[in-house]
Amino acid sequence: MLKRKLSKRKKLKKSSKQDNLPALRPVKAEDYVPPVSHWMMWSGFVLVGGLGIGIFLASVIRYNVTVRASASIRPAGEVRLVQAELDGTIERIDVAPNQTVQRGEAIAYLDASRLETQRDQLQNTLRQTQQQLIQMNAQIQFLEAQIAAEGRSRDQALSVAQAELRRGEQELAERQATAQADLAEAEAALEFAQTEMQRYAQLVGSGAISQLQFEEKQAAVRTAEAQLARAQAAVNPTNASVAIAQEQIGQQAATGAATLANLNREREALVQLRVQLQDQLLQQQTELQRAEADLAKTIIRATSDGVILQLTLRNVDQIIRSGDTVAEIAPDQASLVIKAQVNPQFIQRVEVGQVAQMRVSACPYPDYGVLTGEVIAVSPDVITASSGTTDAPTAQRSYYEVSIEPNAPALVRGDRTCPLQSGMQAEASIVSRTETPMMFLLRRARLWVNL
Repeated sequence: MLKRKLSKRKKLKKSSKQDNLPALRPVKAEDYVPPVSHWMMWSGFVLVGGLGIGIFLASVIRYNVTVRASASIRPAGEVRLVQAELDGTIERIDVAPNQTVQRGEAIAYLDASRLETQRDQLQNTLRQTQQQLIQMNAQIQFLEAQIAAEGRSRDQALSVAQAELRRGEQELAERQATAQADLAEAEAALEFAQTEMQRYAQLVGSGAISQLQFEEKQAAVRTAEAQLARAQAAVNPTNASVAIAQEQIGQQAATGAATLANLNREREALVQLRVQLQDQLLQQQTELQRAEADLAKTIIRATSDGVILQLTLRNVDQIIRSGDTVAEIAPDQASLVIKAQVNPQFIQRVEVGQVAQMRVSACPYPDYGVLTGEVIAVSPDVITASSGTTDAPTAQRSYYEVSIEPNAPALVRGDRTCPLQSGMQAEASIVSRTETPMMFLLRRARLWVNL
């Protein structure tokens, strides 16, 4: 109870105090926030209007989206390569870059001392072989003449021997005929003598003739008998002369055949040597032709008419290998094309017909401006080449080659002209498309959302 009374007293005291205070005004926002000035208000309008205009312009104004790539100016058409056909050392260089050359004109000379020495040795060896071949032909001709002479001599000797044989046979036949005639005559004489002797024998018995006459007839018979015996002995004359003649014919034939065989054997040996010499001569001629062809290759010549686009030879005594590219020749008075090297990750943005802008390093941008052109070709496949850096000499760099046709052969600003030349370097900006800043921001926003 006491506590309640005390609390009531306190409440009465508070209420009496509040009744004694003056009346308060109602609280408003303006009592705490200062009033906005006109400058602040107009600044807000300008800010909001500028933001709106910015958004409008960002949605309307377009800018070029480009693909940048390093480029070089090259001649249009096929570039002819001049390659070394031999390993060697450069002895002399006769041309320089951008020099006009004719087909077959000497570009450089290789050291040909070794090949010249080899050619001289082959020429000396060839001359010796030719001289030996001439001597061999002379010996063969001499042997052939000797063989022909020996053949004629043998034929003549055989003809003489055969003539002697025929003469001996004829004489033998004549002697045989004479002997037969003598035999017949002796037989007839003997028969007549015997007949006479018989008749005289009858007469001597009768005394008609004397004994002396009879004896004469007897002597005549004996003489006839002796003549008959001599005729009979002569009926078979000796044929020794015929045999001798036949033997001579055989000897002549054998001697001639042996001599001809020896001569033919010598000739065949010489013919074999001549064939070997001819083979050596043919081989030496082939080697000499090869050496002369190699000597001709020591002169590196232009493969076509045109202008030296690039010369890889730097100085004398430079060592080159067979197949190394010595120079590049561009066709004379050929149009120029710009070759841009586009990174593979941006190649999908590049298409034929797109506009490109190039800044040529040899023609400063502040003085000559930019060169415009049109994309005319895109390589179908990626090209890989060495980067050529000292840090990574074997590093490979891949790119697509994009061909751009310039709209003008020179950069002109006012009275100043910078003609384009093959080999100039440039920076190409290929306009792939146009877009607004708002499209760019929205694309970025989509990427952020996807992330």
